[in-house]
Amino acid sequence: LTSAERAWSRAQEAKLALESGPDMSKKRVLLSRSSKAAFWGRELAAAAVAAGDSRTAVEAAAYSAWLDGLAAMERAPGAGKQGGDGSSIVDVEASAAAWSSALEALARAGELCSRLAASSAGFEPESSSDVSPADARAAARAQAADVAPLVRFCQHQLGRAKAPSSSPSSSDPERIAAAAAEGAGAAAGPKMKAA
Repeated sequence: LTSAERAWSRAQEAKLALESGPDMSKKRVLLSRSSKAAFWGRELAAAAVAAGDSRTAVEAAAYSAWLDGLAAMERAPGAGKQGGDGSSIVDVEASAAAWSSALEALARAGELCSRLAASSAGFEPESSSDVSPADARAAARAQAADVAPLVRFCQHQLGRAKAPSSSPSSSDPERIAAAAAEGAGAAAGPKMKAA
């Protein structure tokens, strides 16, 4: 757990550093640390199955699936390559596969958290533990609620990756307005982007 948290923390630091501008070395750190966090999450899940009770095993499996989903989300934007003119050349199949992988892992994490929230089976607090079954269920409900937007985002991105890339049709005014705003924003600078 400590190794997974340390790797995830380092990935988040690299992600924050990337907000200041693109840097391939920081992107590599982000991807490698995210993958390492997912690896340690899987190791934790395996150890929990071997040595823990049933609830601990389910909690570790949910945590592992969450880390796997986050790592897949970080890999998904990197599926494209930069063209010589700076335009993005997206490998649609690789992008769809990465978003699909993220969706599967996060959906599993959400399902496991929901299962933990619905039941207190297998949860017997130790005498030294301050966590009641009701508190554990509330924490699991909160985790499931945190995962739900990530699942919807992955579904949205997967839909975008699978959609045929074509110019906006004349019957879809929202897509036309979005394309116009995107084109104007690229040429007009920060004020137009903000508007």
